[in-house]
Amino acid sequence: RFPHQPIVCFFFQTMEQIKRIRTDSTLDLSRSSIRVDEARAIGNALAGNTTLTSLDLQGNRLEDEGARAIADSVLAF
Repeated sequence: RFPHQPIVCFFFQTMEQIKRIRTDSTLDLSRSSIRVDEARAIGNALAGNTTLTSLDLQGNRLEDEGARAIADSVLAF
């Protein structure tokens, strides 16, 4: 059994949520234990998205680098 299975499952669920943003303009990832590496992946997944209007990231440990990775992707459009 993979020791970090809950984190991996959460990450794949998050990526599925991001894929559905094309029809839903909000994404609530609050209190999801997101850290810098996950924030970078989320930022990459959001790149080019023009539908997202609301993103809730409160209660995570993004640090400046993770927040910047997401913000740069979202604000690029």
